[in-house]
Amino acid sequence: RWEDYLPVEQRMPGTRFLAFKVPLKKNLAPKNVLPPWIFFNKLQEHNEELGLIIDLTYTHRYYKPEDLPETIPYLKICTIGHQIPDDDTIFKFQCAVNGFLKENKDNGELF
Repeated sequence: RWEDYLPVEQRMPGTRFLAFKVPLKKNLAPKNVLPPWIFFNKLQEHNEELGLIIDLTYTHRYYKPEDLPETIPYLKICTIGHQIPDDDTIFKFQCAVNGFLKENKDNGELF
């Protein structure tokens, strides 16, 4: 599953969304680790700028927000995997997206 996907893809066409694998701590399986610095290097290669990280994992074990640049806001929305998110989770995500788009309508930052 993990190996089938690239760590960072290009933005989703017609949106400001950029999907990426969870950057993992160094103490987890080395071949599966995506340290945050690799992720940010990939963004630079694509000439993209990140304005918000929305973490949709249901755990805090993968990485710590303090490992991320302080200049990029981070939002955690715990989302249970392998099922459709409940209405509250969907609402939180919609509010985050709409708030970001409203605050960043004059730039091309991704989230």
